[in-house]
Amino acid sequence: MNRPAYAAPSGCLMIPSFLLFACQSGSAAQAGAAAAPAPPQELAAQPTVDVDAVFRLLEQVRNVPPPGLEWLDARHYLVVGRPPEAAAGEPPRLHKVEVESGAWTPLYDRLALHEALAALAPIGADAAAQLASESGHELLRGAGGTPTGLLIRHQQRVYAWSFGEPVAREVAAPDEHGRAPEHAGASPDGTRLAFVRGNDLFVARLDGAAEGPAAETRLTQDGGPERLNGVLDWVYQEEIYGRGNWRAFWWSPDSARLALLQLDESPVREYRVEDHIPQYGRQEVWRYPKAGEDNPLVQVGSVSAAGGEIVWLDLAAWPAEDRLVMRVDWTPAGDQVVLQVCNRIQSRLDLVFGDPTTGATRVVLTESSGDWVEPSPIHWLGDGGFLWESARTGRKHLYRYRRDGGLIGALSAGDFQVLGVEGVDEAGGAVYATTDEGDALQRHLWRFPLDLSPRARVTQARGTHQIDMAPGFQWFLDTWSNAEDPGATEIRRCADDTLVRRLSRGDRDALAASGFIEPEFVRVLNREGHELEARYLPPRGLRPGQRAPVLVYQYSGPESPVVRDQFGGRNELWHQALARAGILVWSCDARSASGKAHADAAVSYRRLGETELRDIEDGLDWLLQKGLADPARIGIWGWSYGGYMAAYALTHSTRFRLGIAGAPVTDWRNYDTVYTERYMATPQDNADGYRRSSVVQAAADLHGELLLVHGTLDENVHLANTLQLAYALQEAGKQFRLMLYPRNRHGVSDPDQRRHLYLMMSEFLLQRL
Repeated sequence: MNRPAYAAPSGCLMIPSFLLFACQSGSAAQAGAAAAPAPPQELAAQPTVDVDAVFRLLEQVRNVPPPGLEWLDARHYLVVGRPPEAAAGEPPRLHKVEVESGAWTPLYDRLALHEALAALAPIGADAAAQLASESGHELLRGAGGTPTGLLIRHQQRVYAWSFGEPVAREVAAPDEHGRAPEHAGASPDGTRLAFVRGNDLFVARLDGAAEGPAAETRLTQDGGPERLNGVLDWVYQEEIYGRGNWRAFWWSPDSARLALLQLDESPVREYRVEDHIPQYGRQEVWRYPKAGEDNPLVQVGSVSAAGGEIVWLDLAAWPAEDRLVMRVDWTPAGDQVVLQVCNRIQSRLDLVFGDPTTGATRVVLTESSGDWVEPSPIHWLGDGGFLWESARTGRKHLYRYRRDGGLIGALSAGDFQVLGVEGVDEAGGAVYATTDEGDALQRHLWRFPLDLSPRARVTQARGTHQIDMAPGFQWFLDTWSNAEDPGATEIRRCADDTLVRRLSRGDRDALAASGFIEPEFVRVLNREGHELEARYLPPRGLRPGQRAPVLVYQYSGPESPVVRDQFGGRNELWHQALARAGILVWSCDARSASGKAHADAAVSYRRLGETELRDIEDGLDWLLQKGLADPARIGIWGWSYGGYMAAYALTHSTRFRLGIAGAPVTDWRNYDTVYTERYMATPQDNADGYRRSSVVQAAADLHGELLLVHGTLDENVHLANTLQLAYALQEAGKQFRLMLYPRNRHGVSDPDQRRHLYLMMSEFLLQRL
């Protein structure tokens, strides 16, 4: 098969499209004066990708929900913006808006805030004006959730201002060593603020009941570099409590006590990440437990907000080196601390109640599996019982329990999954939950009656819905989209899904005018007869019967699909540009990545990479059987786990002409304990699985052109993954391409460098595929 007309001529490597003609002309001149120039119409037909146009289109068409959007109460929501009657040039500010009338009311007096801050010497008039003009300050709430004031951070200090008060008050400041207060969180009644400083937990008064140094109470005394009180380490925030969430303390509902995690980091080895741009470099030191190595040691305590002795919960039944605390909560009455405790490979999870005054614990329920189990949000009921999410049947469903852990029964069942509980309306006798019932590619809000009468779908618009229920359950916020529509953010009525108010809208007309290609959704069978979800963008400009070059886009991680009926953002618009340039862009979720069932995900247990690659190849066979794909021109790309799969495919298959591996794990022994051991167990227990899943160990088998991409400050998937693979490829005599992005972490976030990335990937694909 001949290479396409846009293939790079001999002697040209990674040349931007705006230089491609100059390179072709030079090659023609070297061939002799008799070489005729290309006809103008052929030059005009040269496929290109305008990355800048892709980025501009994204900003034009995407749905951007209003900033600060959240429910205030059953009748109002909060939003940062300008009311419809605002004068031109009026800056946006925080308002409460009545749902039914649409009336806007400022939540507070901005001038009063300015004056209250300016009265403080550490702030002054200029900084006070700037702070008063900003709308992102954290709200303080009193009993019942009513906003009572603002929490304001400025130059490592924290200030509190109660609405209407003439002066704001400083409530937390750096200590004598310059250590600033971090991760602050107010009590439910709005009278106290807890924060971490120097890895110790403190509480300060917010209600003016004490002033000066007496306003601050130190709750823990032993914090330091290796002992963290009330703050998470890297692996706990990344893999357990959520990326970017470092807070590890929880107020009791009555604001009288706090539960806290204490992490002993001494067993965890340090890992250094270096910024090479300064003349002498700059290092970051992270505690990072790699697969099979020691985790931080964790315990859970309870302490009075007024100070005093910490009560440590009795966790002796879970050996310290084999213990992960996956969730911490309180019962609604505040009489028990509620924990979810796992063994390190996460094959068993215990729901544990602990007495906050004695430390005594008891197991309420246990989930176990031959592979892994996941923690569940707890949804409390008025009788003291709770709802629990479990995949014990192979699919995630809802179960109702008594307070003592006795199972009452299943609230949902069937050939679908409950993806998340959005709210429990006991007065209305129903649970609202998001499910994939009816179409695994969509996400809809359903109403599940507590009396087990038939459930009903609430949202009707095709696509994927992200829901935020209002207090009282009369309304809900719905941010939705589908594969051909950037969607909208709307307020809708729970009873019948009628539209109450549209708050933002993506520009679907501009999307259509851009030459948008509607994706084709298909289902294909893998070699085991399991149905896989797939989609593709038909390429433009092909002659009848001509087979297209194919780019496979995938992520492939367990329960992480990319084939969704949802607007795809930047990558979708870039793929659209590639399809207009003649490339068929194909995605086919591996069974384990589909998100349809835990049982599907578990087929990859202890052997990451293997089953995913087989399913990717089976999807390509479907394309070939349909006569759509050129078997000699197939590429694959992805980022993070998707980068791993791209590199794995090129070292474990001969089907691919090229691949782009962004920020890849190249050997699972390099990645963290919690994520890796959940799916692979430990290297000590599964040495053969780790060997078979390694890209580094298969470097000598590289087939096709590999482009490796990595941010040099990636503290998540370390740059060492890419460098170890580069070294192994060099030792094996294999050629490859490498692009590093200094000062970027797991993603390329710098706008200029992101543009560079997409330009580079575009030229690589257009020239080599």
